[in-house]
Amino acid sequence: MLKRCANCKQVVEIASLSDHLTTECDSKADFAKCPRCTEALPKSEYDQHIKDKTCNPAETSKSHCPLCHENHTQGEEEWKTHLMGKTGCKHNPRRIAHLNKQPTGAKGKGVGKPVGVKAKGIR
Repeated sequence: MLKRCANCKQVVEIASLSDHLTTECDSKADFAKCPRCTEALPKSEYDQHIKDKTCNPAETSKSHCPLCHENHTQGEEEWKTHLMGKTGCKHNPRRIAHLNKQPTGAKGKGVGKPVGVKAKGIR
C-alpha cells in the first residue's frame, strides 16, 4: 500500500514510511527515529516522545505500522491484510473506503437489460 509523503510529496510504501522520512525525504533533517518504536518523529517532538516512554515498542520479529503504531506479522501479504483487512489498521483511511465499497454487479442476478425493459421480439 502506498502513501504520499506529506513533506516531499513522493509516493512511498506505508511499510517503509519511517525509513523514508529519516533517510530519503527532502525534509529528512527534520526527523529522527525513535529507538524504541522505530517510528520517524519530527525533531521538535522527539525529546518529549523519548522522555514520555509511551510509544508501543517495535518487536524484532514483527513489522511496526507507522499509522496505528501496532506490531503485526512480517510479510507482504500480512501488510496487505493489516492495512486493508476488516480488523486491520484503524488509521488507514483507504481501508474504510475499501470495506464500504459496493460491489459493481449483483451476484446471482442475470446480466443484460435493466428490469422493466423488454427485449426486441419478445412479447
